[in-house]
Amino acid sequence: MKSQKLTKIQVFFALSCSAVFAAAPSGVRAIPGNGMVTLVWNRVAGATNYKVYRSTTSGNTGTSLLNANVLPAAVPNIKQANGFFSSDSAVSVWDNKTTVQLFCVDFADTTVANGTKYYYQVTAGTDATKSAEVNATPVATTTTIVKNRFLKILPLGNSITSGYDGPNNAGGYRTNLYDSLTKGGYNFLLVGSFTRQSAAGMVDPYHEGWNSRAIGDLTRGVVDRAIKNFRPDIVILEIGTNDFNSGATSIAEKNVPNFLAQYDTLASRIYALNPQTTLLLVPLPEWCFTQFASEINAMKPKIYQFNAGLKTLAQKYTTAGKSALYMNTMEGILTNDTVGGDCLHPGSSEYGRMGNLLYAGIKSITGASVDVKSSFGKQPVAGVEIGNSTLGISLFTIQGKRISKSFGKSALVLKRNQSGNLSRVIIFNYHNSN
Repeated sequence: MKSQKLTKIQVFFALSCSAVFAAAPSGVRAIPGNGMVTLVWNRVAGATNYKVYRSTTSGNTGTSLLNANVLPAAVPNIKQANGFFSSDSAVSVWDNKTTVQLFCVDFADTTVANGTKYYYQVTAGTDATKSAEVNATPVATTTTIVKNRFLKILPLGNSITSGYDGPNNAGGYRTNLYDSLTKGGYNFLLVGSFTRQSAAGMVDPYHEGWNSRAIGDLTRGVVDRAIKNFRPDIVILEIGTNDFNSGATSIAEKNVPNFLAQYDTLASRIYALNPQTTLLLVPLPEWCFTQFASEINAMKPKIYQFNAGLKTLAQKYTTAGKSALYMNTMEGILTNDTVGGDCLHPGSSEYGRMGNLLYAGIKSITGASVDVKSSFGKQPVAGVEIGNSTLGISLFTIQGKRISKSFGKSALVLKRNQSGNLSRVIIFNYHNSN
């Protein structure tokens, strides 16, 4: 069945999630989906639960109580190598040292009918003052990831996802990615329950970038909530730097196979929660040499090994019928060694380059007119390479048709099976000879 096309989406939300001292929740945002509407709002200081009201008529939520006990999400905190718990208090409201709560509350309404407009209001605790009214219309979609349908994109990872850049926090790669998708005519929203370290005035500042988190930390208490509540079409997964940066083990003891096994567990959990999602696997950046040169020189082979393992995992997922793209064009992104830099996070220019490359990756996926999810893993017919260059352009023919998608120093080659369906995505790496 052909999916409906959403027109311009109007969403109401605050530019920054924070613990507010107000009677009614503020910054309420309604996000449409297929058979669901996701609500996000600012957590009210002192409120331990929330009520959600819903109606199909504007101004008439009245006593139409949908859920009387929505709880703010609490997730495990992490213990650092020095034995102390993370003090990322700019992000979360503390319950105690071992548990933190998000500044935003999210709730998924899955009792909706596609094509019907729903109106929502939220109250905090025992207070009867309702939030501003928001609305959304859930719409049926196919599994096809194409440009002309509404896409929910979840940036998921650590402080590189949030955009930490010393004193220059401005949304990291998300700023350029948002601008490029908007200029490219995409109908999309970035989703998540964080807005921290976004550029001032950023129109769509949401993400799930968890400072100081390692791979396993996302499996514990993060992805279950985020994937279930937002059900994203695309997940940009950037994680692993803190596994290598942990001072608990020496460089020689960094266990790359173990890190990759944890990554596989995380990705597999994402697919289990939302089999239709497309996963973009982001390689670790190049740590700079100005600081700690000897340690970083020793670490680089392990980072290369990890990135090579991500590519293998992407191939494993596509062979199993999942949708995955290893972002090999992002290999070589540099970290910041200028004043205020820490050799772990990119600077503003490299964040910008990350956003541009992620946009190219999304374009390569959404440019296909076939179902790029359900067709993965089928055995392709033989392809004949008809040309390549040092710029990384590779052209293939399948039954006489050129079907490659090329960008940067790599080519994303789409192969078709005998029935004409997309069967496999293969990344070919080339290097500029200059």
